[in-house]
Amino acid sequence: MLEVFYMSGASIFLMFSLVPGKDVLEFGAGHGVLGLALAPNCASVTLIDVAPKMVAQAKEKIAAKGLEKTVKAYCVLVV
Repeated sequence: MLEVFYMSGASIFLMFSLVPGKDVLEFGAGHGVLGLALAPNCASVTLIDVAPKMVAQAKEKIAAKGLEKTVKAYCVLVV
């Protein structure tokens, strides 16, 4: 079952209690701040952004934290 959450600043804190053991897909992930914060409690995290430089930064952070097995980042052109 796909659960969709639209995030606002206040609801980000609620999200931390909703993700344990779940797969997270973040659109507009930028350099991955939220996804990487959620990663330790998730089964997997997929980060999607349209900016190649932001995705490159996310991949650097993923590698630096040793999360390559559970966190993936992709640059996807949306038309």
